[in-house]
Amino acid sequence: MNAIPTGSIFGSTAICFGDQTPIYFNFTGVAPFTFSYSDGTNTFGPINSNGTTIDLPVTPNTSTTYTLIALNDVNCPGTFVGTADIVVNQLPVPSITGDLEICDGDSSTLTATPGFVDYLWSNGTNAPDNTVTVGGNYSVTVTDLNGCQGTTAVNFTVNQTPVASFTHVPSSDCNTPRTFFTNTSTYPALSQFTWTFGDSTTSNQTNPTHIYEEQGTYTATLYIMTTAGCADTVSDDVEVIFYPLAEADFKFDPEFVNVFNGKVQFTDLSLNAVAWSWDFGDGGSIVQQNPYHYFNEVGDFPVTLTVLNINGCPDSKTRMVMVNPFYVPNAFTPNDDGVNDFFFNAGYDLDVTSFEMIIFNRWGQKVYVTDSWLKFWNGLDVDNKPAPEGVYAYTIKVVTRGGKEHIFQGTTTLVR
Repeated sequence: MNAIPTGSIFGSTAICFGDQTPIYFNFTGVAPFTFSYSDGTNTFGPINSNGTTIDLPVTPNTSTTYTLIALNDVNCPGTFVGTADIVVNQLPVPSITGDLEICDGDSSTLTATPGFVDYLWSNGTNAPDNTVTVGGNYSVTVTDLNGCQGTTAVNFTVNQTPVASFTHVPSSDCNTPRTFFTNTSTYPALSQFTWTFGDSTTSNQTNPTHIYEEQGTYTATLYIMTTAGCADTVSDDVEVIFYPLAEADFKFDPEFVNVFNGKVQFTDLSLNAVAWSWDFGDGGSIVQQNPYHYFNEVGDFPVTLTVLNINGCPDSKTRMVMVNPFYVPNAFTPNDDGVNDFFFNAGYDLDVTSFEMIIFNRWGQKVYVTDSWLKFWNGLDVDNKPAPEGVYAYTIKVVTRGGKEHIFQGTTTLVR
């Protein structure tokens, strides 16, 4: 008669949730053995074993008692005893508190749930508190009294902090004393700007323009706030000066000009001027305060003086300069009575580069030649004898100081 086989199950341990642990089985009888076991809810088997001992790994989710529920050897069923008691400790669930969003340049202390045996942060810190300044994902793994570990993580954000700066320049607008502010700050999109100009006025524009009502020194301030609450501010002194506007005016001498006495002296009479520009109306111009100018043509010339004040604001004044023509008489009486004795006296000094006058008789013969406007024809011929009464032709060639050549041709009557 065959002996009845026996079996036992044993094992007693504590594990952390998710871990494995073995449970052990011992058998007597004639191998191979077939057995089944239960965790109180589920049945596992039949399982074959060629040996008298076997261990099987289990991963219970909660504390569990395992028992044998069936056993057979090669000959007959057997009996069984014992239990395997597995205690399952739940994993710790830590939390992280602290500011998870800061501004660049600040720091935050992240704190894990206190009371655990051990802490290990992803950046290597081994304490509940972890001071951080760099954005990214931070995790902490804690170990409890049972040796079980739990992990949690947070995303830590470092927002851009603006760096406030600006420049300011006065306006080139001469009628309104504007000041232009240029925002040279670095900042993220959607930032808000608050300007205070030091005269109880403000603006929220990125690059404002401001009008100060009175001159003086004002402290302008730019304050920048981002959507994440990061801020910076900067201030600078703005000196506001109202420069007096220039008033253009001038005089000229002589007031009556002949084409061959065309040098005109111009004298600046402007107020608050620091720069002068002249347009003489005949194509000539100069940048000078008190210039002179030669007019080479007959006519009325609009002379314009444009002046600038210290801030570059212009003003202009225009006056007419009348240049009279050159008159040649059509008759003269060389009788030494002191009246109209010569051909010809212009009646004023000629300020010219060159002068030439030739007198011809009716047969086309030269009776008088001169290269000086001061050497008048006194009615004598080339033999220094009185020329007869009659009509004489003349050619007068004059070159002005400006290089303009004028030629006059006509006749004059010698009367005795």
